[in-house]
Amino acid sequence: MRKTILVATLGFMCVCSFDLTAQYQEISARDLESKIYLNHQQGFANFKDLYTEFTFTLEDYSKLTSSFNQLKEELIKKDLCVSVEQKGDSKALVILIDRTKFTTDEFLKVFKGILETYSLYLNGYQEKTMVFSGK
Repeated sequence: MRKTILVATLGFMCVCSFDLTAQYQEISARDLESKIYLNHQQGFANFKDLYTEFTFTLEDYSKLTSSFNQLKEELIKKDLCVSVEQKGDSKALVILIDRTKFTTDEFLKVFKGILETYSLYLNGYQEKTMVFSGK
């Protein structure tokens, strides 16, 4: 019985996490301007339904592997991001943040402080602006 509940819960979590990432699409600069203008006209925050996806490369990827679960839990607990993924194939950490909560600079300042507590240091990052597609 417990095993069935555990398998069902893990299956549900996998479906939810897969669905979460499928709800966001990269947005072009032209579409970004239109989206901000539309949000403004409708009385919403300028960055409503807009997100930034960061792809971080780290100095020592093996340290990330050993502390990933604790790092993910801390980031989500502090409501700093929408999702956190570890990409083993590219040895990267991918984080999606809500643009209504943080600018890039604000997020990076807090994020770097958290990484230091795990002795993780950034080599660099790439960012993409994403839009919530609501699928």
